[in-house]
Amino acid sequence: GQRLLMPAGADPQQAQDSLQSVMADICGDDALLLNRFEHFAATTPAAIAIRCDADVISYGQLDAIANRCAAHLIAAGVERGDRVGLLLQPSIGMIAAVIGSMKAGAAYVPLDPGYPPERLQSVVASARPGLLVSSANLAGLLMTADLPVLSVEELLAPGDTDAHANPHIGLQADDLCYLMFTSGSTGTPNGVMVSHGNVAGLFANVQDDLGFSTSDCWSAMHSFAFGFSVWEIWGALSTGAQLLIIPERMRGDPAAWSPLVVSAAVSVLSITPSAFRQWLLTASLPDIEKLSRLRLIVFSGEAVRPEDLASWFEHYGDSGPLL
Repeated sequence: GQRLLMPAGADPQQAQDSLQSVMADICGDDALLLNRFEHFAATTPAAIAIRCDADVISYGQLDAIANRCAAHLIAAGVERGDRVGLLLQPSIGMIAAVIGSMKAGAAYVPLDPGYPPERLQSVVASARPGLLVSSANLAGLLMTADLPVLSVEELLAPGDTDAHANPHIGLQADDLCYLMFTSGSTGTPNGVMVSHGNVAGLFANVQDDLGFSTSDCWSAMHSFAFGFSVWEIWGALSTGAQLLIIPERMRGDPAAWSPLVVSAAVSVLSITPSAFRQWLLTASLPDIEKLSRLRLIVFSGEAVRPEDLASWFEHYGDSGPLL
């Protein structure tokens, strides 16, 4: 049977029923992810949306700065259907820029500053964004003589013409949500165009089986230029849950991120099978009591090795999270 373990003190059936009601009655099963986020920003504005190191932001605050970003993008000439390149490090500002681009009607093109400059140039040449949003210390990674560059710090900063209302763009299911490139491990990286309608059912389709709740805390441990990030970011923000951004300096070291997963009470841990294997082989694997808040471990990106699962169950038995 399914074991859906909720955080301590939560009523699992009530929390799941409430979220299902939002998805079905208020948003609709096919509602766009952005619409679902805006619903929670309007109805639970004080709920924590994101934690990243010492930075914390609520749904209402995140919606406000994303609207501010969208207003600046629209003023810069961004129109529905355009593409916006985002060259940003993992942060609340990065997520706000993603949401702001969508609010402006644009598709975001994620550019990971940790990638080789040659790959970034190739992605920009292929995706042809109309402008680039970046931090002052990162814009030099790209040769952008013919590409306008906007500072994310300026886009998100309060101003006299501050805008808090949602832009009236009227996104449709066929509108492009993001343009992301494959790893290129089998050849030249290929751009994958994903519409808002394509991704709308990602969570609604498994809600009954996985029981997402507003009480959840989701980990974000992967590059936003990697498809797994869509699951992580929007798993939290489209279900009214909390997103914990694992700092970039910790991501390759289970001994660093494992205690954070415990202390932050992560309930949905997203991980590649190779990182899971690394976790199993370190001394940082927590006692089962410390993982009492973790209810789901979700794998993606690679094939899962049965021997790794056997090792997990040998260590924990079947009393831990659902894999």
